[in-house]
Amino acid sequence: MENLPTQTTAQLPPQKPNFISWHYAVSLPEFVQNKIKQIQETPKTFNVAAILKNFFAPYRRLSIEGKEKKFGVSGLFDKITFNLTSIFVGASVRTVLLIAWILITILLVPINAFLILVWAAIPFFSFAKYLDFTRNTLFDEDFKEPRVFLEKLKDTDFFRLLYIFFDEKLIEALLQTSNLQNLQITPGQKNSQIISTLCTKAPAVKTYFDQKNIKAQDLKILLLHIDQYLERPKAQLGTFAKSLSFGYTNNLDKFCTELTAQNLPRPSNQKLLLRIEKVILRLSANNVLLVGEPGVGRHTALISLASAIQKEQMPNLKERRVMLLDAVALLGTGTNINETKTNFEAILAEAKHAGNVILAIDAIDQVVTAQEGRIDLTDVLSTILTDNTLPIIGITTLDDFNRFVRPNGLIFKLFEKIDVEEPAREETIDVVISKALELSKTENIKINFEAILEIVDKSEKLIAYRNQPEKSVVLLGDCVNQIRSQNQNVITRETVSEVLKQQTKVPVGQITKDEGTKLKDLEKILHTRIVGQDEAIIQIAKAMRRARAEIEAGNRPIGSFLFLGPTGVGKTETAKALAETYFGAEDRMVRLDMSEYQGEDSLKRLIGDSESRTSGNLSSLIAQNPFSLLLVDEFEKADTDVQNLFLQILDEGFMTDALSKKVNFDNVIIIATSNAAAEYIREEIQKGVLGDNLQKVLVEYVLKQKLFSPELINRFDGVVVYHPLSNDQAIAVTKLMLWRLAKQLKDSKNITLEITDDLATQIAKSGFDAQFGARPIRRLIADKLEDGIAKMIIEGSAKSGTTIPSATLLKFLA
Repeated sequence: MENLPTQTTAQLPPQKPNFISWHYAVSLPEFVQNKIKQIQETPKTFNVAAILKNFFAPYRRLSIEGKEKKFGVSGLFDKITFNLTSIFVGASVRTVLLIAWILITILLVPINAFLILVWAAIPFFSFAKYLDFTRNTLFDEDFKEPRVFLEKLKDTDFFRLLYIFFDEKLIEALLQTSNLQNLQITPGQKNSQIISTLCTKAPAVKTYFDQKNIKAQDLKILLLHIDQYLERPKAQLGTFAKSLSFGYTNNLDKFCTELTAQNLPRPSNQKLLLRIEKVILRLSANNVLLVGEPGVGRHTALISLASAIQKEQMPNLKERRVMLLDAVALLGTGTNINETKTNFEAILAEAKHAGNVILAIDAIDQVVTAQEGRIDLTDVLSTILTDNTLPIIGITTLDDFNRFVRPNGLIFKLFEKIDVEEPAREETIDVVISKALELSKTENIKINFEAILEIVDKSEKLIAYRNQPEKSVVLLGDCVNQIRSQNQNVITRETVSEVLKQQTKVPVGQITKDEGTKLKDLEKILHTRIVGQDEAIIQIAKAMRRARAEIEAGNRPIGSFLFLGPTGVGKTETAKALAETYFGAEDRMVRLDMSEYQGEDSLKRLIGDSESRTSGNLSSLIAQNPFSLLLVDEFEKADTDVQNLFLQILDEGFMTDALSKKVNFDNVIIIATSNAAAEYIREEIQKGVLGDNLQKVLVEYVLKQKLFSPELINRFDGVVVYHPLSNDQAIAVTKLMLWRLAKQLKDSKNITLEITDDLATQIAKSGFDAQFGARPIRRLIADKLEDGIAKMIIEGSAKSGTTIPSATLLKFLA
């Protein structure tokens, strides 16, 4: 936190002054300086420079030039008369304003002199300011006793704002601090610098933040934000006669929102603002096209530009008005294209004539092409844009830019494309802090800082369909609604986890007692559905515990496994059981059969086609199921390009589809299956090769057969070997299938099945096939038992409350 601004002892006196000495040494000189500045700024308030510069300009730019016909004037003499009258009116109004400026300036001199004398004679007027000064300033005497120092510190404006983000335990930790000199805290340091030092060096305070997992660099963002919040520039006084030098905008005002006239937050993203300003100030090609994905801050950049102009932080754009036009709303202003075109021409002409307008057009793609219900107004735009008198800022998404704007060569040439990227984590945290301060001020809602970090980090990981900072802001809003419904006013980390659990159905946040028990006993839970395969189940359970505990960093899938083994031994059943255990439902498993992706067009079918603008099967599947288990069957049959695609997904946790959209897999469990080495597995088991040795020789075999590349094998969290089923295991699998059928009949028809060991043994004996595993057993149960039961229900011999004995079920096998 060494980059926090510091303050010298010259700025903060080490000795606490008494009120009278402070009044005459500090308050009175400041008051005198302010009154002198007030007089000095009267020319600015009355806009004297602009009045003199445009003294003989037509009033509000009302003039008729060349062959123009307007205001009902057509003849040359009438035009000259009109223009001279406009000049005379303009000069007269400006003369009145200049006289008013001179008179007010003359009056201010004795008035301010009198006020200065009163301020000097009656110190009482500065007493409130003195109290505020002493409350927010730390003096030598405050450093003598740590407890006195800390009590004083927590009463400052800085700490009061900081405390909004923490609980009373922070104060308890601060009060445990002793020996300030060892911490290198001295008079003259700024409050933010003192608190920064306490947070990083005072043992109790450091422990407090460590327990909340708040890192120093994240805390620095908060401290800097509070510093800037307290030092934000005061609102600038408006100027008289500002509009006299510029034209009327009656039509423009109807269809646009003037951003510079609103109460705006402090500007952000200074680098982007400087790029926009640089383009607008060009003598040619001074139009900007803000392009970015929804939610990344395109409109925020425009608001920041308006705020910077409003707060006079961009002197080169002084007195400019940022007007926002909604292109979609514009299209609804006319009953036909000609009427809409006429309205657009009038708006642009008025904005151009005004002379101080920066026109922003939202969804500019709506007016540059006739495709998909849009209207092509390129000719209107190009006429205005070519003379560079009206800077225009167009706003569009990346997709709409590529589809509608880029193909329009003329528009693309007239605009400077500026990409608005998704902000970094630090910038997103800053945005959420700003929203939190606003909520605290307007609605008395307190948001813990660890909750802010949780919002930013978890929204990034779990909300795939939005971009930052929008998804963090939306999640914050959802948390506000959550605590309102519970009649609370504090958003904690648990609040964020609760909201995300409701939205995603994914375990989030601290591991609960029930969830901890489930994770601890995951092997047992999976074994209620999977017979045998002990080594596979243990390996999967270990990987899932690591994933839930968030031990492994990086944006990768939750877990990724390659299941190798014969068909019908439980690979797919394991995937279903894992989907139910981790995501809460078996239907959270989605499936791709790689036998369908062996041709040359396989990759295109998975990621989409840029030419036809169609989405791919894989990208659509994950977009619709961002929290799921993806089962990739018969992976060895996939085309090489498809396997390389999964190599990237397993390594980086995302892919970019043909439409240039990022598809995240960091909330997905990926299981690829293959039975290509089934016979080799049987042979090795018969030789007595088991456990890790079996996995090792199997991987070597797979690589030797060139079924998968070494890089792909190494990207999986685990290569899991499934053994062929023994006869006893086949009987156990049969029992599971029968009990599942019995439960289904009991729940739906209230019919009871009598399940016995003899029934299971007979079915396993009839259906089990060493080559195809348990799948023939499932087929036998469907063909024989389920068909026989269905006939009984249709005949009426099996009704609600009926028990079908095992002897009857055995007859169905005959």
